[in-house]
Amino acid sequence: LFEATNYFSSEGSLSQKLRWLLTLRDLHVTKNQWLEAAEALVHCARAVIESFDFIVNHWRPSQFDLWNDYRRSPWLSSIRISQGPRDHDNMAVMDFAKSFLEPGIGLPSRPSMDDLCSLFDNLVDDTLSAYTKEDG
Repeated sequence: LFEATNYFSSEGSLSQKLRWLLTLRDLHVTKNQWLEAAEALVHCARAVIESFDFIVNHWRPSQFDLWNDYRRSPWLSSIRISQGPRDHDNMAVMDFAKSFLEPGIGLPSRPSMDDLCSLFDNLVDDTLSAYTKEDG
């Protein structure tokens, strides 16, 4: 899981990177490996800090250009699920992107500096809590 997070940059895909790191944290928590869980949270906090300069550029799968450009993605017409406006032609793809690729990790679709600072604060609190649970 940790290696998979390296695929996502903090510049454009923070939510995806956090999703993988938080999954890693959850695995360690289920095994009562609190030090490892804390380290996963430290990586989350580092990713948030690295993303501060790129807040407006966070990649949202549902806004991926190729999923909205019929000239460059002719396959979009194959998933037409309504006879309404073109914006609804790929609704199934957008719903998938929002539910699976954009999980609820506490970030709005367009996070502000306040949102990221609040998330960072929560990550630090969770990290300290995990460190205190470690024996020894």
